[in-house]
Amino acid sequence: MKKISKKLMIFLPFTLLGLGLALHLGEIDKIDNINPDRIQDQVIITTEVQQQEVENLTRINDDIKDRIAAINEQIDAFEDERAADNILLQQLRNQVENTRQQLGHRPLAGPGLTITLEGKNDDNIAHIVAQRRFLLNLVNELKAFGGEVISINGERITVRSDITLAGNHININSTAIAPPYIIDVIGNKTQLNRYIKYRTIIFDQMEEEGIESEIIFSEEVQVPAITRERPTQFLRFEEAE
Repeated sequence: MKKISKKLMIFLPFTLLGLGLALHLGEIDKIDNINPDRIQDQVIITTEVQQQEVENLTRINDDIKDRIAAINEQIDAFEDERAADNILLQQLRNQVENTRQQLGHRPLAGPGLTITLEGKNDDNIAHIVAQRRFLLNLVNELKAFGGEVISINGERITVRSDITLAGNHININSTAIAPPYIIDVIGNKTQLNRYIKYRTIIFDQMEEEGIESEIIFSEEVQVPAITRERPTQFLRFEEAE
């Protein structure tokens, strides 16, 4: 029994070695039997697939470029349209702001002059000023000769302002004011100076009535916004056709 086992142990390694050599030789035979034309066909197929992939990627890349160009055109068109809208909007804002300034709803500053009127002996000059229409005439003349923005004792003069006598004082914009009357004017200094020197006699007339005047030109005259305005009763807006 032991002799048989020893023979098997000696024979088994040689048997396994033989089987391994046979398998290896079989693989070599398979490689030797591969058709060269088949290998070439596989190489050609692989090359064609790669070329097709390159063409697909190129086409996709071109399509992406076209889409980007189209989007950029849309962005440019949108920015141009927005710029036009911004210009129109800015024009509307400027018109609104200009209207607010003309109506007296914005405080303003600029070159001009300040006129102070008061009685020689601290007299109440309200009656004579109202009776002779000195303030009203002075405001109208100042507007005609370069005055753009005017206030009297801090009350802004607008197209709807009223200057009236109420008892022993004068009302402007329904607000009572008392002397001295301080008239602040923003406007063309050259025209205003020419008006003061050569184109009015109102200051001489007021001096005859005991009213003293002091005129000071300045590069920075402050005119406040209107504080009170007469309410409208019959005004109504109509829609544009």
